[in-house]
Amino acid sequence: MIFTFKSTRAESNTTVHNNIVSVLSEIKNSKDYNFVKKYLTDKNDEFKIASIYVLSGLDKTLANYDLKNIYARSSFEVKMNIIYAIGEMRLSENIGFLSDCLNSSGKMNVSSEAIAALIKIDDKNVIKPLINYFNKFPDNNILIKKLPLLGVNLIEPLFLNLQEKDEKSYIATKIIAQEIVNNNTKDGLKEIIKLSASEIEPVSRLAKEMINDRKDDAIVPAVELFITANGRLREEIHYLLS
Repeated sequence: MIFTFKSTRAESNTTVHNNIVSVLSEIKNSKDYNFVKKYLTDKNDEFKIASIYVLSGLDKTLANYDLKNIYARSSFEVKMNIIYAIGEMRLSENIGFLSDCLNSSGKMNVSSEAIAALIKIDDKNVIKPLINYFNKFPDNNILIKKLPLLGVNLIEPLFLNLQEKDEKSYIATKIIAQEIVNNNTKDGLKEIIKLSASEIEPVSRLAKEMINDRKDDAIVPAVELFITANGRLREEIHYLLS
């Protein structure tokens, strides 16, 4: 996600700058890390942005530290690219940083990028900052638009961390579940069938509603699950197949 800029420089200058960006993008040797890092503090944002992605590819650990270190004093465009690059790292240790980006920015684009980055991290600890944002801005649908990117394993933690289990929260979670089914019908339905045995009533109710809407499609995945199922899940599948 390298942002492009409309250049106002002379054509010769533009060519030089493009050549520098092109050379940076071709660097693959981790030994060149410190050379590329110099461009993080360059006055030219194009160079900074190009270096963000090169450094992330050369050494994720070092880049993770260096990108967060320059975030506060960076321009809007550079901040957006830093958040995106850090999100692509998918590291649990970045949840705090991304949460701060989400809460400290007054710009919707930054909030949206921070939400997208948090959702990429497969860690239930991303739920709390997302829910805090959801409760702080209940009429802001940025989070709801991003929710389908959450994995099915985070649906139950989502409900557990809601301050108020209201209708809007139920609808938001239904969006996630529906997207999971749409993206991969058979495997998606298996995950929804598993959730029908959840001890969290709204989650169980949601799953059962979705299964009823797709009952014919759910038969095959239900039979496959029944072989290894036990307890509440086995009872739910038995009811579904009866």
